[in-house]
This record gives sequence, structure tokens and C-alpha cells, in this order.
Amino acid sequence: MTPKTVEAQRFLCDMDAELQSNAEATGLSLAFSTAERETLGNVAALIDRKVQLRQAYEDADDDTRLRIALSTEIRLIEGAITRMLKTVDMCAPVAEDDADDEVITPTQRKAKAAAQSRWKRERLRKRAALQRQSDSA
Repeated sequence: MTPKTVEAQRFLCDMDAELQSNAEATGLSLAFSTAERETLGNVAALIDRKVQLRQAYEDADDDTRLRIALSTEIRLIEGAITRMLKTVDMCAPVAEDDADDEVITPTQRKAKAAAQSRWKRERLRKRAALQRQSDSA
């Protein structure tokens, strides 16, 4: 689905330009995945819809009920666009300083930190229990 409005076309061009800029800055070849391309197409369709609704809002000068309904839908669309854009990754994966130099994604990095946090808490509990046992003995 190709975007109909100038705003949606400009958005897609800006996203491609930003990805290209990030690729040049990192020295890597970056590209959007199929899922990210689909998400960007959906965002462009939402931008088209938002432009149509804003025009309808401006045309509904004296109908307050219609203006309220249109402004509500515009806000919902803006929220949906924001949520969708959070799923699009514009950066290269960051290499960890492991012995393997494996590349992990930000999601994997968060999961690893969460797991380490759980293990650290467990180790602290065990250490405290051992300390209590040695103090009481």
C-alpha cells in the first residue's frame, strides 16, 4: 500500500534517510526487516487517516459533537503511531564484550540483565542465611 498523502510519503523518506545516516555512522549496512517495513507501511496508512481526519475536523466548524469525535480518533491514531514506532529498530545491534564477540539485541541485553538481577538477589539471600548461621554458631 503506497501512502496517499505528502505527510506519509515524507515520513517514509525521513525514516529511510535516518536509517541510512545511522548506517553511515556505524559503517555497517543496515536495512529494515520485513516486519519493520510492514509496520512502517501501517504507520504511513495511519498518517494518511490522520490527515483525512484533521481535514474533516477543520471542515466541521459548527458541529461540536463531530469535532469531539474526530479529535478523539486523532489522539487514538497518534497513540497507535507512537506504539508502532517503538517496535522499529533504527540502530545496529551492539556487540557485547564477550569472548565470542556475539552480537545481541537490546531485548536480549535487557533479558540478560533481568536474569543476572534475579541470580544476584538469590546469591545475596544465601550469603545472608550463611552469615546468620555462622553468627548463631
